[in-house]
Amino acid sequence: MPDMRKAMLVYALLLMAAFFVRVAVAGLLPNEESVDSQVYTQLARNLLERGVYSHETEPPLRPSFVRLPGYPLFLAGVYAVFGLNDNTAVAAVQALIDTATCALIALVAFLWEPNDKLKRRTSIAALVLAVACPFTTIYVTTILPETLTLLMTVVMTLLATLALKAERQRKVLLLWPATGFVAGLAILLQPDNGVFAAAMALTLVLSTLVRPSDVNLRKKKEEVLYRFARASYLVAVFAMAVGLALVPWAIRNFREFHIFEPLTPAYAEMPGEVVPRGYRLWLRTWVDDSRFAGPLLGALNVSPINPEDIPYHAFDSIEEKRRVAALLGQYNDPAKARASAIEDRVFESPTPSQAPDLTNESPASESEAEAVEPGE
Repeated sequence: MPDMRKAMLVYALLLMAAFFVRVAVAGLLPNEESVDSQVYTQLARNLLERGVYSHETEPPLRPSFVRLPGYPLFLAGVYAVFGLNDNTAVAAVQALIDTATCALIALVAFLWEPNDKLKRRTSIAALVLAVACPFTTIYVTTILPETLTLLMTVVMTLLATLALKAERQRKVLLLWPATGFVAGLAILLQPDNGVFAAAMALTLVLSTLVRPSDVNLRKKKEEVLYRFARASYLVAVFAMAVGLALVPWAIRNFREFHIFEPLTPAYAEMPGEVVPRGYRLWLRTWVDDSRFAGPLLGALNVSPINPEDIPYHAFDSIEEKRRVAALLGQYNDPAKARASAIEDRVFESPTPSQAPDLTNESPASESEAEAVEPGE
């Protein structure tokens, strides 16, 4: 009991330190300036004020599906309790959520440690690493879904751990659907979580095929068939639970836009919008730092893009740099670009079909015939 009390005291002190450190970081380093943060905030604001899921800032507020609904609904809930646009409260709630994530990480480490004598030591070490990790702590200060995503990821891992360690069939059949449903909720925060859910399904299959079955079978062939059948059944249950979490969003999109879209479009575009795929592909050829994501990609279709934000190594030649600057000039000032295009069409040279036919005409004099240039 003294050892248990000491361990519990250590856990409590570390979790308190985790919470206060995250609150302090949120107060000292607030970060609400990213384009994604503004989109999420606008979605939550429109949900509360107008009752419509839209990222537009001025009426008419057309329904939108450029972002998944998980994080905007979380923001709307916090705003409803603490006040509209109270991002300080959002940061405080996210600090509490990230502290809970640290606690769950310690629990996962405790469960996976095979040596009973080292379980507490391993979980405390994992908790220390989670509390001190700056890469996850900094997301508490941002209006982005990363903090919630981390929580859902750890919850998925915890439920999958319990499912893998479960010995009773009834418990297994409860834990894997629960894991799949949490995975679906995580996907509603960020679609990239689908990759993690797929990896978890693969782990489920491999563990089921490798682990000896709890059914006594005489032939090896029957054993193999039983394992494959069990793996297929559990994966199907897991996948159905994932899909169940996505059903309401897919139904809403079908009713609003008459298309099947269980997630979000690949380029976060609304129906009928033109996607600058060439520009995005060009960025992929040279972008090597996240600092370019905001001014060059996040600002797309939201605000002007400054050519000076593009580093020199992005271009192969001066001609390419001039060409990119000219294209960005057309993007930044579309009215001027349209006027220039109209002017070019008015004063452009006539096409061959529009050029006058001079073959059947005889010039008035030889000097006039010599004055006619080919193609005029």
